[in-house]
Amino acid sequence: ALHEFTDEHIQNIATIMRLYRGENHRLQELLDKYQQQANSLDQDLQNLRMDRMKLQNELVIFNPENSANRKNSDADKRKLEKELEQLDKQIKDTESRRDYFLGHIGWLNERFPNGVYEDVTGLCKAATLKEIEEQDYSLNPGRYVGVVIEEDGLTEEEFLAEMKERHAALNELNEKARELEELINQNLNQF
Repeated sequence: ALHEFTDEHIQNIATIMRLYRGENHRLQELLDKYQQQANSLDQDLQNLRMDRMKLQNELVIFNPENSANRKNSDADKRKLEKELEQLDKQIKDTESRRDYFLGHIGWLNERFPNGVYEDVTGLCKAATLKEIEEQDYSLNPGRYVGVVIEEDGLTEEEFLAEMKERHAALNELNEKARELEELINQNLNQF
């Protein structure tokens, strides 16, 4: 599958290179930029939530008797409900964009907590010429950066117990599937 990089992904990668070069201030500049964008979206969220609260209050106190024309009262109410629905979507989208920038801040801080370059397993490594020579001069990054094994927090015993549970559940589902298959075949054979 093709993965597309966002501008922020590219900036993060470029910042790692700059950290390697000793331009440590560039990380803080990027973090500040992301924080400003998140703060701006936070302000937008506050405004959207205020608008939503006003609209919701308007909908709660909506009185068809006060509508310009009684025939239009249902249409007026639907219009308010539609506006509320659109505001909810805007709020959700804005929250998502804010969380996106906060996620990049967290990602960078987690990998470079001291604000300086360091080798990060699965992401980057400054290989020495000796290491490159030991790998027959292969420039395949996987030979150097390694692989991150995600920890699930389970002990070996807990893992085995969970696998046994899942295996039992799978066997149960397979048995039900066989029963259903038999029932379907019986029903089809009646024709």
